[in-house]
Amino acid sequence: MGNDEFMSPDADMNGLGGALRFRPIPYIAIEGSLELLWGTDYNGFQRLEQALLVSGLFFANPRSAVQLYGIIGVGAGNAFLDSGTTADGQPVLRDERYSYAGGHVGAGVEGRVTRNLALGGDLIGFVRWRRDRHAADNPEFVDPISHRATNTSGGGLLRLGITYYW
Repeated sequence: MGNDEFMSPDADMNGLGGALRFRPIPYIAIEGSLELLWGTDYNGFQRLEQALLVSGLFFANPRSAVQLYGIIGVGAGNAFLDSGTTADGQPVLRDERYSYAGGHVGAGVEGRVTRNLALGGDLIGFVRWRRDRHAADNPEFVDPISHRATNTSGGGLLRLGITYYW
């Protein structure tokens, strides 16, 4: 998402995930999910990410066929890069594995198709901090103009899914 002159023209990420949801009372659910993302990152490198998230869902109208909810949670993940080469064929010296910890918040909607099956979607925003041993020496993001560096990043995800209740 986003666009500026320094972003790779091929930047595009896609993903797939799975979750288990425990709903002890109609207004609250606890969800654990494993999510995978792949594609080309901002810098033009091939990237594979995996994240483990734990979320709390808070339903505004749990007895309705279409339910609105808020979501908040924490997560940890890893990213693996194919760091590539420069235009003259020299290898780019970068870490090829990053580790992250972070949090997310968002909102969603879920519509019941049957008593046990629901379709839904949510939009979450996240902030994460790089936590691996090379983070201090080799920051993930360096502004090409100001040369300011950071290991903090954020973004948004649109997630669509199917929930089976038993």
